[in-house]
Amino acid sequence: MRGTVMLVTKNINKKLTRFQLNNISFHVEKGDYLVVLGPSGAGKTVLLEILAGVQKQQSGSILLNGTDVSESAPEMRNIGLLYQHYMLFPHMTVRKNISFSLQVKRKKKEIIAQQVSHYAGLLQIDHLLDRYPDNLSGGEKQRVALARALAMNPQLLLLDEPFASVDSNLKRRLIEVLKNLHKQFNLTVIHVTHDINEALYLANKIAIIQDGAIVQFGPKDSVFKNPANTFVADFLGYKNIFKGVIVDREYFSTNDIRIHLDAVYEDRESVILIPPESIILSPRNTATSARNSFEGNVADIIHKNGFYEIIIEIGIRLSVYITHDSFNSLMIENGMRIHVLFKATAVKIY
Repeated sequence: MRGTVMLVTKNINKKLTRFQLNNISFHVEKGDYLVVLGPSGAGKTVLLEILAGVQKQQSGSILLNGTDVSESAPEMRNIGLLYQHYMLFPHMTVRKNISFSLQVKRKKKEIIAQQVSHYAGLLQIDHLLDRYPDNLSGGEKQRVALARALAMNPQLLLLDEPFASVDSNLKRRLIEVLKNLHKQFNLTVIHVTHDINEALYLANKIAIIQDGAIVQFGPKDSVFKNPANTFVADFLGYKNIFKGVIVDREYFSTNDIRIHLDAVYEDRESVILIPPESIILSPRNTATSARNSFEGNVADIIHKNGFYEIIIEIGIRLSVYITHDSFNSLMIENGMRIHVLFKATAVKIY
């Protein structure tokens, strides 16, 4: 049942030669799909290994369903860990790979056979059960590894860059498989990646990790709409991030452009973010409630999936997202003059 806390980490620390995790604290509810986003080297894989018990934290605690498992061996945690390189046993058939954890737990043969058959069928690899990993494609190996992880009925499934080694078409299909599995079985998943699209499609919660520390954690929509700092905004792909200074307490100044702010601030160096979807384009200087109005030139037109990104040069380069209908009605062309308008409340200040 969503709302029941399954996992709690408290101040997890781990120092390695060139890297350390710093005071990692978060919680996961049953049925959550948490995606941990961060660049390479941020500490995502180490975090998963500590949760699984493969590595040990130097301080801090891990509670699983209210039980402290900080010192527990991996086999006592009932956590499934799926690495990006699958880690299949090359000398074992697919059948034996899937059944391995069940055999280690000395489950009855009929239960093992039932679990293998169930998950092989679910992941559409039942025709591969007698093959060896060397005779499988990348997508088939990924499905076998996932079946092996699920067959042990883990209370928590950890995924380490699960789609890093497959092509884009196969990745889309596997993401759909994983989404359906999560929904069908109410799985609790922690999935680490640097791919924002995976988070958008799969997650209900997101953690952003930078240099071994979680810099933002929360519901997906909240994190994407309100990035906590410029690192998060930049990592999530936000455009229109500008450095400058607050002047006269209610303006932001950069490149001789003065932008109205929504409140009074102390004069200081600052960074602002203007979401591209918050900017309106108009062929003329229309009277609106938007306090920021500039005229500029269309510097570039980029056709995206389902919308256009228009680059407007006003002294700074603004990215603006508009629909196909708006693009056609405005008859936008490179080099044309156009007005940009946005509200002071749209400007986020850091």
